[in-house]
Amino acid sequence: MTINPQILIVEDNPQIVRLLQLQLKHLGVSSLTASNGLEALQLYKNSAFSLIFMDVAMPVMNGLEACIAIREHERENSINPTPIIAVTGQAELKECLDAGMNDLFSKPFLLGDIEQTLLRWLPNSGH
Repeated sequence: MTINPQILIVEDNPQIVRLLQLQLKHLGVSSLTASNGLEALQLYKNSAFSLIFMDVAMPVMNGLEACIAIREHERENSINPTPIIAVTGQAELKECLDAGMNDLFSKPFLLGDIEQTLLRWLPNSGH
């Protein structure tokens, strides 16, 4: 059975948000957006997402803090972990993994980077 994934894009740069949205749309995937980690945490608590693309450096609550809060919420509520993929131009893979993220791809990115990420983390989505 093919599922229709819902992706959460957490990014404070409007150009990168638009690029990710367009590339996901091209791949047939719907998305919602948050401009900081606190917005992402609130959306996550009220919606189901197949995967989260998370910037690391953002105002209000950065991506590492948001990831830690999401993982804590999942543990407290016995929720299966949602794959969280760092999309960053500066963070180290180790610090992202230590915060609970599953993977990382760097800015600038290509459509193939997104497609490979979907294939790796959402193998049953039909992508």
